Amino acid sequence: MLILRCTQKLLKKKPGPTDDRQDDLVPVLGSWHANLIWLAHVPIVLCVNDVSLLAILLRGRNFPNLVNAFRNRVAARLERMGLPEDIISLECAAMDVVQVQPSNSRSVLASMNDFARGLKFQVERRSKSLDFDALEDHMSETPMGALDYQYSREVALAAFGSHPPQPKSSVIPDSKFEL
Repeated sequence: MLILRCTQKLLKKKPGPTDDRQDDLVPVLGSWHANLIWLAHVPIVLCVNDVSLLAILLRGRNFPNLVNAFRNRVAARLERMGLPEDIISLECAAMDVVQVQPSNSRSVLASMNDFARGLKFQVERRSKSLDFDALEDHMSETPMGALDYQYSREVALAAFGSHPPQPKSSVIPDSKFEL
């Protein structure tokens, strides 16, 4: 069961639908926090994972369909991170049942505020478009103080037992050169 913890501002928009039923499945990444922000005069829902601080962006207009849109964005984000399809399917299955609750972590909310300020800078001051994939990727490559200055992408991959791909070395081994 996925718990999506929303700020009061977002709860007033009635993000749903939610389930009253319970299940034993727990997403690897655990619960998420969500807040309604504005970027370039467009309402955006910023969702941040409680464990890894991985961020997901959603359009903030179709609130009754927010939970379904969230699940789809998480799956797309995990795929972009290079996780295998079977792991993504298991994470999505654990997010079939969703409960919307009020926010409860000042630490996560503070990180969300940091992300919101960074997004506003990226979009409004640098005239960047609202390319959600690029903005999410950029946020996941920002060292976070709440994670002891680790990257949220690396923390999320570690939660799944994966490690980020190492850049390929551009150094040519000495054995390739002959005199």
